[in-house]
Amino acid sequence: MLFYERRKKKPLKILVPEPKVAEEKAKGVEVHFDEKANEHFKQVPYREGIDNEAPNDIYRRVYEDNKKFTFENDIYSQEFFDFIK
Repeated sequence: MLFYERRKKKPLKILVPEPKVAEEKAKGVEVHFDEKANEHFKQVPYREGIDNEAPNDIYRRVYEDNKKFTFENDIYSQEFFDFIK
């Protein structure tokens, strides 16, 4: 028989860029500052963590790199040249 205990999820720590701190505070969101890491962040309940968050810059750059790679891979493939020929 399997027994398990459902663990309560901790809130997510979402980083807030310096220029958007005032905007988040205007919305009524409590923004904290971590002096050790020198970063602003907000605490969001685990289940609501991604509801209002847009993809970050790293995701966008990785997506663009992947898109360029697949495009170039398709252009320079032997099958493509055979098809055009």
